[in-house]
Amino acid sequence: MKRRDFLLASAGALSCLALSDRHGRTAEPLPAGFPPPAPEAAAALPPAALFVQEHHGHRLHAIAVPSGKTLASVDHFSASHAIQLVPGKKRAFVHGRRTDRPGGALIVMRADKDGATVELDHDLPEHPLHWQPRPDLSEIVYNTTGDHGLTIVNTDTLEVESFKGAAGPHSLMGFLDDDVVSSNGLVDSGQVRILDRKMGYVDQQVGVGPWPHGLAICAENGRAYCWCGDGVHVVGVRGRERGRRLKVIESFSRGQRCWFAWTPQGGRLSHDTSWLPGDRWAPYLTVVDAHAERLERIESGDRQPGTLTVSDDGALGLASCRNTSEALVFDLKASRYTGAIPIGASDPSNFFDRDLSIAPGGRWAAVTNPADPSVSVVDLTARREVARLPLAFRPGWMKLLLV
Repeated sequence: MKRRDFLLASAGALSCLALSDRHGRTAEPLPAGFPPPAPEAAAALPPAALFVQEHHGHRLHAIAVPSGKTLASVDHFSASHAIQLVPGKKRAFVHGRRTDRPGGALIVMRADKDGATVELDHDLPEHPLHWQPRPDLSEIVYNTTGDHGLTIVNTDTLEVESFKGAAGPHSLMGFLDDDVVSSNGLVDSGQVRILDRKMGYVDQQVGVGPWPHGLAICAENGRAYCWCGDGVHVVGVRGRERGRRLKVIESFSRGQRCWFAWTPQGGRLSHDTSWLPGDRWAPYLTVVDAHAERLERIESGDRQPGTLTVSDDGALGLASCRNTSEALVFDLKASRYTGAIPIGASDPSNFFDRDLSIAPGGRWAAVTNPADPSVSVVDLTARREVARLPLAFRPGWMKLLLV
């Protein structure tokens, strides 16, 4: 895979004691202890923290792996779309809405070998729906729905700045230099907007196709790739091309919608799928080659990839499967599907059927099994599940952090 390529997903023990974090939030008693992992994995599995959202219970937990001890919890909070890890800071950034009062929130948890704490619990006036980090993870931008705003957090200092009216009600975003590029959401009159952070306002608005959704930035050529209902619209963001729509890359099927999965080489949008008209899921990943500016496929036989995550070096893709209880493995450098790993049951009725996480280093991964409910720990080197961690709740968004 060329350096300029972007990846698209083709188609989203707990201790019996009541524990509280330093903010005084108390976790209700949960089942004691995970079962031990496979003997050969137990010696190799490093200490880790599992950040996981209760799908129906509106609580966020940090859980020790493999012991299953609850390290910290946040109540009355429902995460939106994802948990973003910053492994170098041992932090998990979680955005969502309050369930006990109006408004949104940004929660930052930190975990290490000694436990976990809530480092930031920041109120937002509106619900933050989507997010996107810089490729170096130094900042994360969020789209707040009611005020059509953008909120940016510094992942080192935890300082927060906001720009009202800079985006749309359902925007996807990306960083390029000092600018933030966003779509205006699921509307017929699509736009890509460029926020000049130094000036503090949007200085370019570019018309694109209907229902803009996926958006990714190629820092190398200074262009944005916005997936719309009629194809991928290419918009200049830097230099003489800034604020110009340059071309449209035709999609494989009219109405196909994709979100970009992040790779270090380029843009990021999170999980999902080549989603064809009529909610049919395609048996391939879609790749946007930002150098040749064309679409390519990675075929996966009769298996239909859904939610996708990518290793930190951009070499490995791990996807849910919409039509089997498996995790699908892709060699992204060679652009090929390499096999399936049996895991627990997903929820195919949900657009986001399960969540997946590849830990730094690329060996260990975790995958939620909402229908079990549990989380599978997978050894990607051995290509098999080595432990299944039962939960007392249906897991939603999840990430695995090595501590």
